[in-house]
Amino acid sequence: MTISTILVMAVGSVFLVQSDFYGRLTGGAETQDHARVFVQAIQAGTAGMVTGGLVIADSLRLVVRVPQTLAMACAIQGSDAHSHFSAGLAEVDDATAAGVAKLESDGTWTFSPGDTAPVTGPDASSAPRCFAEGTDTVGARNDFMRLNRPDNRFGVPAAIGDIYMFYDEIEFSIATSALDSRVKGLYRGIYGESLTEYATGIDSTAYFAYRIAGTWSTTVSSGSLSLVDAIRVYARTYSPAVGGSGNDASFDMPIVIPLRNTN
Repeated sequence: MTISTILVMAVGSVFLVQSDFYGRLTGGAETQDHARVFVQAIQAGTAGMVTGGLVIADSLRLVVRVPQTLAMACAIQGSDAHSHFSAGLAEVDDATAAGVAKLESDGTWTFSPGDTAPVTGPDASSAPRCFAEGTDTVGARNDFMRLNRPDNRFGVPAAIGDIYMFYDEIEFSIATSALDSRVKGLYRGIYGESLTEYATGIDSTAYFAYRIAGTWSTTVSSGSLSLVDAIRVYARTYSPAVGGSGNDASFDMPIVIPLRNTN
């Protein structure tokens, strides 16, 4: 019995050590995966951000403007601009578009929030009119549409060569995870609508910071948003042990994302 007891205790000890080691490996891998997904989501969301694209910037919430498609006016008819859309009308999603913007001569954008449904419309004369002005329309006839009354949006008559952008506003938010209330999640979606949990396992100490003139801050006022030249993502992740065994795991991935398209 003594020998049996010793053998059982030895085997049990080895099992506990192996279980603890496996738990640490699993938890460590999970936290790294969560951090990677977190960072990649922000990098992808800000990669297409345009000048003046920051809408909200605080420690747990980030909203950016990203283009759906671009349009260039190639013929003028009255107050309307027949335009070539870079990806065709199919890329204009009225359900998610936050508005239309116009590129100014200094490289900045003037944003006109609001409904985009009445702004564009197919017009069989768009391609011929643009062709008459010297635009190559071969193989792209369906990518030419009428842009209705841009002067109502921007206060100036449209001119050939004007560039317009239909844009979305994408929100990222750090909040309690819907999958596990012990951790937080990164939520993503259209600003002003319901967000979807994109990444989980986020630690409560994760946050965003913003750089202006070399100084980092966790909150930026609306008047200073155009001055932000970088976003720092503190992607701190946490994996609580299963059953309270003490094998909690954490991982820290601070990443700086430069913003090239600032004013």
